[in-house]
Amino acid sequence: MTLTNNDAREILHSILDFLREINAREVLDGIDETRRMGIEERLTEGRGSELKQVAGIRRRPPNESEMLEIVMERLNQRLIVVPLLAASIEKRFGSRDLRWRVDTEFSSVDRFPDASLQDLLPSGAQGINNGFKRINDLMTRPDGEVSR
Repeated sequence: MTLTNNDAREILHSILDFLREINAREVLDGIDETRRMGIEERLTEGRGSELKQVAGIRRRPPNESEMLEIVMERLNQRLIVVPLLAASIEKRFGSRDLRWRVDTEFSSVDRFPDASLQDLLPSGAQGINNGFKRINDLMTRPDGEVSR
């Protein structure tokens, strides 16, 4: 079965509804920020030459499949990368009694409150990592097919 835009839309809406349900505001904000940036693509030579005042690259809104990839990348950052970073910090310093803070020069305190290292290391992180790898493998199969 090939993942169609309709399939991607259903999966995407389910994930976004769940994130709203659990009030994962920072994740949703990051997804929306990436969506607004759009997808960068090169203009064909003919099209670029018609628009002499415009560069050879344009941004367009992502389609449903591209949005699903954006969401999966954001979830990967939050569910895999951040816990791995936290685990590395814990291993290096030998303690979980650390606070994670974002410099207010780069971000609003309201958007990114400080967190303990424990907040960044959810229980079951390894199970999440394994499940995410399986999903990612399904999405990146070279033949574009999704197995059941």
